[in-house]
Amino acid sequence: MGSMMYKTGLSTWVGDLIIGGLGGSVSQVTMVAIFSVLALLMAELTSHTAATNMIGPLAITAAMSAGLSPVPICIGIALASSLGFMLPVSTPPNAIVYATGYIPITRMLHSGVIIDFVGIAFVTIPLVVYFVTWVVGI
Repeated sequence: MGSMMYKTGLSTWVGDLIIGGLGGSVSQVTMVAIFSVLALLMAELTSHTAATNMIGPLAITAAMSAGLSPVPICIGIALASSLGFMLPVSTPPNAIVYATGYIPITRMLHSGVIIDFVGIAFVTIPLVVYFVTWVVGI
């Protein structure tokens, strides 16, 4: 699916739309945060592999359109798409836990939201700090 997004030009078009919608100039931190959150939200509703395959090509072309390195953004997407713990559809272990009947969906949603917020902070902040120090050479 991701390769088809490249071949048809869809990823370039959507990437340019994202950069244009953000005003043309965007920082590495903003890009990592935006695409990490998109990957996380998509991973809550689909499989993690599908979320990564859909968001990855968009992030790469958007980063290239903005003149940024796509590496930290892709790492953020890969890590954030593994944080889907809110719904039973996210992962098979979630479905197994929900199917036991001991954990209601409301408790899964509450716990999943907490994990999502903490996880995005832990994915985004260290990744950006590491990349910036690597580029600057500190």
